[in-house]
Amino acid sequence: MNNGYIKLGPFPNVWVLYEANTGTPEETWERADASLKEFLGIVAPRYINYAFKTDRYLSSLSVEEGANQMGAIHFFSDNKQFRFHNFRTREVRTKGDRSIKTTKVKQAVKTFDKYFYSVSPAEVITTDMQEMSRCTLLATTLRSRLANKILEVVKGNMDYVIANWESIGGAMEAAGVLHPTKMEEIRQQKGEAATTTDLANTYRANVGYNVLLHGGYYYVNDRRTQLTERYERDALPDNIKRGVGLLKMVPDDTFIAGVGVRRRDYSFYVLGEEQ
Repeated sequence: MNNGYIKLGPFPNVWVLYEANTGTPEETWERADASLKEFLGIVAPRYINYAFKTDRYLSSLSVEEGANQMGAIHFFSDNKQFRFHNFRTREVRTKGDRSIKTTKVKQAVKTFDKYFYSVSPAEVITTDMQEMSRCTLLATTLRSRLANKILEVVKGNMDYVIANWESIGGAMEAAGVLHPTKMEEIRQQKGEAATTTDLANTYRANVGYNVLLHGGYYYVNDRRTQLTERYERDALPDNIKRGVGLLKMVPDDTFIAGVGVRRRDYSFYVLGEEQ
C-alpha cells in the first residue's frame, strides 16, 4: 500500500494519513482514544459533506469542505483536550494560541457546530476585500523598485527625475552613458508603478467593484455604497462584464490600466464608471 490518506473507522468521510510500517487502518482506529472516537461518531455522520483528515498519531484533524479548508482540531490524548482553531475562533480569541479548548466531548461537539459551518459568499468577499487592500501595497513596492533602479544611474531629486525620465533617460541613452536594455527596464517599471498606483488610489477612494465568482454566480460589491448583489453572468452590467472578461485572461495579481485587478481566478476588482 502506498503512502497517502485512507479511510479510518466506520465513517466514509474520516481519513488517516497512512505511512508504510505504521499498522493497518483497523489497528489505528482500535488504538484511538475513546473521547476522539465518540466525538467523530457524532460529527462525522452529522456533517457527511465534510472531510476529516488526521495524521497517523490521531492528534491533528483538518476539516475540509470540498477545496475549502474550514479549520483544524487538535486532540491531546494525555488530558483528553480538544482544541478548535479557524478564522472564526480567532475573532473571539484575541490572545494566546487563539483556539477554543475543552475536555468534554459534548462541549466539543457544540463548539464544532458553532464555529465549523460553511463559509458564505459574504464571508468570502469580505476576506477578499481585506486581502485586496493588502494587495494594493504592491504599488508602493513597485515605486520603491523603480526608485532603486534609477538610483543606479543618477543621483539627486528623485521626484523630478521620475517625472522627467523620458527626456533625462533618452538624453543619457543618446549620449551612450545608459544602456538601451536598462532604459527599457526602467521605462517598463515606471509604467507598472503608474498603473498600480492609479488603481490603488482608485480602490482606496472606494470607487469600482469587488467581484467574486462563487457557485456559478457573480457577487458584485459596489465599493461606493458597500451593497452586494448576485448576478448570473449574462445579467452582469456591461462595464463589469467587460472588465472581468479581460481580467480572466491574465495571471493572478495582475493590474490592467483602466480595467482593474485580478487577484485570483475567482476574485477581481473592476473599475467603475466615474460618477
